[in-house]
Amino acid sequence: MRLQERDIRILAFLYEHQMASVEVIQAGFFKGVHRSEAYRRVKELEDAKYLRRVRAYQGCRDQVLVLTRRGVESAREVSRFEIAYRPRINPMTLAHDMIVNHVRIRFAELWPGNPWVPEKVLRAKHGREPARTGALDRYDINVVR
Repeated sequence: MRLQERDIRILAFLYEHQMASVEVIQAGFFKGVHRSEAYRRVKELEDAKYLRRVRAYQGCRDQVLVLTRRGVESAREVSRFEIAYRPRINPMTLAHDMIVNHVRIRFAELWPGNPWVPEKVLRAKHGREPARTGALDRYDINVVR
């Protein structure tokens, strides 16, 4: 399988956020196309062993996408960050984590070119505080009206 530019961005997103739902991937990377296209491409990435689906937690039917070793290696080549990739799916914070994924996608739409800094990077740089989920490197508040 030959990775497309969009595939590489998806892998980098999963690397930086540790996990995401197919719906999040669709919202961020498949604008203007039918959702079946997103599901098809995710399936192809899964078949090529770049990512896999895991149950969010025991007894839950929902699944999230996480990277395989091959996916992590591909994502590290393009990510701006060196992050320890150990996805931990916590049922107590799963809804929050999915909302953060949607927020990052929306920020990218509002402030293109202003990269998001994942929480793990902020914590590594500043210790436990500030306990923010993520941030933009810089932003122009005038974009929001």
